[in-house]
Amino acid sequence: MCYLYHYTSLETLALILKSRTIRFNNLSAVDDLEEAQTEDMGSFGQCVYVSCWTENPEESIILWNMYTPKMTGVRIALPVNPFKKYLYKKGQFFFTEDVESYIDYQQLTDEDKIGITSDAPQLTEVEYTSDENKIFPRVKYETSHVSSDESRHSNTKTTTTTFDTSALGRYKRDIWQFQEEWRYKITAFPVGIKERLQPNLNVCETIINRVENLAKTYPNLYLHIADDAFQQLKITMGPSTTDAQKIILQALCDKYCPTVSLKESALCNKVRAKS
Repeated sequence: MCYLYHYTSLETLALILKSRTIRFNNLSAVDDLEEAQTEDMGSFGQCVYVSCWTENPEESIILWNMYTPKMTGVRIALPVNPFKKYLYKKGQFFFTEDVESYIDYQQLTDEDKIGITSDAPQLTEVEYTSDENKIFPRVKYETSHVSSDESRHSNTKTTTTTFDTSALGRYKRDIWQFQEEWRYKITAFPVGIKERLQPNLNVCETIINRVENLAKTYPNLYLHIADDAFQQLKITMGPSTTDAQKIILQALCDKYCPTVSLKESALCNKVRAKS
């Protein structure tokens, strides 16, 4: 698998070309209304952001209809993991070793509202299932530990809380199988990088208290496309693209990405868009 494919509108393409970024949507805003829900923590899926693609190089009439306006949008293709890389030295942004990441930690630190691990985004193939435990996963886990103080002849019990978001955004019901979906996934907890250093801050409680408003605070996240990946961009025009839209599309490509591979749909004159 060298390329992944994404169906979208001409307007969204214009934003991608100008900003050279890919938008990640909060799970509370995707078309599957169940995805942000969990077994134990309500809509904790608001901590997860995804960018949705498909691996199928063949055009899909269903995806054209669902994700482009009357099949007049575009299907873009980019190499797998097309994002800009940042190199951080040991000691930068609290890293304990040299790190290579797709995340702009300077921006995260300046805003100081969310935290993202350096290994984001993860590329995940969506699994389609009828298993309710996968569709609505458990995310909160508590581990108890007892420590002994021999001088006082007493034991102290401490409880550690962790959140496991690995199943969120990974599973969908069988009815979505036609999408053949792959996703780039980012988990973002609503505690700033510098904020975590505050004394007496209970990070878990802070996350729980803020997660319900995370989608409003951060409805989307954006990652920059690497220059070499941007030069390999491929665009297929929707089957019902008008002559005027072709002119607009060509002008956008000439201005922002002259190296783009632009072609007409293989379905031209074969399907009729919904009115």
